[in-house]
Amino acid sequence: MLIVYILGALVLLYILVTLALFLVSFLNLDKSPELPVKKPMHIQNCKAGYAEFDAMEKEDVWIQSHDGYALHGYFIPNQKANKVVISFHGYNTEARKEYPLHHSYYQEGYTVLIVDQRGVGQSKGRFITMGLLERFDCLRWIDYVINRYDGDVEILLEGLSMGASTVMMAAQDIRAPQVKGMIVNCGFDSCSEQLEHTVTKLMHLPGFPVMHTVRFYAKLLAKYDMDAITASESLAKSDIPILMFHGMKDTFVPYINLAKIFPHIKAAHKKMIPCEHAAHGIARFEDRELYEGEIHRFLSELDF
Repeated sequence: MLIVYILGALVLLYILVTLALFLVSFLNLDKSPELPVKKPMHIQNCKAGYAEFDAMEKEDVWIQSHDGYALHGYFIPNQKANKVVISFHGYNTEARKEYPLHHSYYQEGYTVLIVDQRGVGQSKGRFITMGLLERFDCLRWIDYVINRYDGDVEILLEGLSMGASTVMMAAQDIRAPQVKGMIVNCGFDSCSEQLEHTVTKLMHLPGFPVMHTVRFYAKLLAKYDMDAITASESLAKSDIPILMFHGMKDTFVPYINLAKIFPHIKAAHKKMIPCEHAAHGIARFEDRELYEGEIHRFLSELDF
């Protein structure tokens, strides 16, 4: 009987630990109050970016997701009125907090729409889904911009980390000719693979049976399939020009993701840029000349 009690206690402990892992990973707990930078110069750049964002004139805009959630964004008009960059932030942060990584588009004169992804910032939704449902929100934001301009607009999609994966996973379903290109930084190929990397390499837990249990919680509680799509599968069906960056010192979303995704891209206009000195998401700071130079070249090639 004692053995039964011990086994029962172990099973209960396993359920509680894996459920906590799922909730911590996919519920918005606002674990990223500011950008993860340590160098004083980078901190100053971030503070300057926050101050710029807070001071600028912007419009709060709202759309509804395909599954009924109110989604929020900041629409910031600029000199290039009908050239709009839609920016998607990374995991468990929000639009304002990542503005310092996107602000050069505004400084170059582009109109910018930076969105709070579902479940964070002012957007509604119970769960973060690592791009799997956010990809449908991306399509809604594209429709919003096209309708706002009565079709007379050119759009660039831009994303960082989970935002990059959101854009890449949405690519196969983008039919609007107004979307001229995508710029993505430090995106991951698969929700499952990224979480497994976090579980095994960063948390030092066994992939089996933990990942199987977490997949079950995702379907049961959040109503989505963690293996529904990968960035590689989506980009294999898209002709949208794409520029990809990834920090070679990235330990959160390893550089191997870029090397894995790139060969599957169907688009003829594509380029991958390894950023030698950059950790996760901060190539704009660590490899500024390379990063901004490649972006200018790409936008010039697109005549955007």
